[in-house]
Amino acid sequence: MGFIYVNPAHIRLFGYDSFNEFFGQPWTILYPPKEVQRFEQEVTPILMDKGHWQGEMLAQRRDGSLFAEELSLTFADNGDLICVCRDITERKLTQVRLETAKESAEKANRAKSQFLANMSHELRTPLNAIIGFTQLMARDSSLRGENQEFVEIINQSGEHLLGLINDILENCQKLRPSW
Repeated sequence: MGFIYVNPAHIRLFGYDSFNEFFGQPWTILYPPKEVQRFEQEVTPILMDKGHWQGEMLAQRRDGSLFAEELSLTFADNGDLICVCRDITERKLTQVRLETAKESAEKANRAKSQFLANMSHELRTPLNAIIGFTQLMARDSSLRGENQEFVEIINQSGEHLLGLINDILENCQKLRPSW
């Protein structure tokens, strides 16, 4: 079955100059062999059963270039097949760009989380050791006067620094990349 009518937009979309180039031609001139095979195996059975089909195909222009196409096929009452198609290449490219950006943001978020986990360990571990030792030293009854005050200052400074580190790391955890 060949084309009996093709509107001017369809002619331009596929890179042809006039309807005369379509008239009587098989529909397979508009698709690469793999898509023709897919159409025959997947689309035709549904189209024959339900009388309509809608989905995406990879179409082929006259010059051989390929583009993503949204395709709607419906049998008319007289048995003719009505085809409506739209170039969705830009939409597909936008989807790919969005997915790539999302993956990059997720990768950055994982790297940030790993960095924060490492920083948490690298900062807190020695600081907890300092605080722990100053607490032990504070219990030592042999420390008197100024030395006792020094131990107390070291302990308070360590506790303060640990609080700051905890706040910084907690706030960094809340930061999320947007996509």
